[in-house]
Amino acid sequence: MKAYSRLAPATAQGVIGGSFLDTLWSAAQQERRGYFYTVADQLMAFLVGMADPIPALHLTRSLLEAVNQSNIPDELKSDRRFLHELITLAQAYASVNPADCPADDPQFFLNTLWNGQDEAAIEKGAQELTAFIAGFADPNAMITYARRLIKVAKHYPWTGR
Repeated sequence: MKAYSRLAPATAQGVIGGSFLDTLWSAAQQERRGYFYTVADQLMAFLVGMADPIPALHLTRSLLEAVNQSNIPDELKSDRRFLHELITLAQAYASVNPADCPADDPQFFLNTLWNGQDEAAIEKGAQELTAFIAGFADPNAMITYARRLIKVAKHYPWTGR
């Protein structure tokens, strides 16, 4: 929550977001109580399909830190939809268990953040995220597309061929 709050996502009055972090943030900003079950349901949905949820939560924290350190536009950093899409992308990435996938440093920000969650990895991940986002007119659409590709890849696991 701390990494998410540093981004200070824009909060629309009366609107509660789609991710557990966004719901917590929105409820806190609007001083609303009673969203415990909503947050719990969203957190459970986030963790579905993961053998070990802890690495996914670490990846999410590192990703939010990388967003904060990146050179992407500030309005994108505080865009709730963009943050939701990134968190959902991290969930999809973690659910394929990247440790089982061979990679020779593909310079993909999620791979960097998955393999190392120290300050150097977060800084490198921030640079890779900036480069990734800079290449697209609509980053939200590209992130959605990348998430769908990862979900397809989950159904066709790496065989080494």
